[in-house]
Amino acid sequence: MNLDEKIISALKDLNYKEATEIQKKAIPIALKKRDILAAAQSGTGKTAAFLLPILTEILENKQSNIPILRALILVPTRELATQIAKAVDDFAKYLEVERLAVFGGVSTKEQEKKIAKGLDILVATSGRLMEHLKNGTVDLSSVTNVVIDEVDTMLDMGFLEDIEKILPNVGPKRQIMMFSATMNQNVKKLAKEFLTDPVVIEVALQRSAVKIIDQQIVLV
Repeated sequence: MNLDEKIISALKDLNYKEATEIQKKAIPIALKKRDILAAAQSGTGKTAAFLLPILTEILENKQSNIPILRALILVPTRELATQIAKAVDDFAKYLEVERLAVFGGVSTKEQEKKIAKGLDILVATSGRLMEHLKNGTVDLSSVTNVVIDEVDTMLDMGFLEDIEKILPNVGPKRQIMMFSATMNQNVKKLAKEFLTDPVVIEVALQRSAVKIIDQQIVLV
């Protein structure tokens, strides 16, 4: 897939053997800088499908040790933000990449300090990112890659207005990748509003969990 040797080394350490279906379909298209609208369930490896092309681009465009915010990943929950930030650490093990996950419920001051030091990748829930934009503590104009993960969940949780306010802050030369478990009308409508001639990839037709996910209910 023309990935850098440093990224391949990190994947080997993680015991990645071969690409999943979503990775095979999405990575080559993402590397061509096309917008993507993809339907894929949790557990199919979609995080690597968008992170590996992003890391490749950061690597290609890194001119100095000063990080420039290139990628914004929007997610519905703090748990997913933490999970994706951990995946960045794993995949970028042999790269110099600064990343930060921002979400509510914790101090904005600490987040502001880290943003001010410089970032390559920002993973954010929309509410907290809106706060940073409002306070002028983050500048998204240098962002060239936007990922909206679990779009259907974000829309179900009522974050449509946030997304519509955030995206105009990103530079005009941007690639947007939307990943969703379901391809419903609301997702398609949002894609039509912001994506330019997107490649549509469908790996999951219905919202069901893949077998490797262990689900539990705890009554409290």
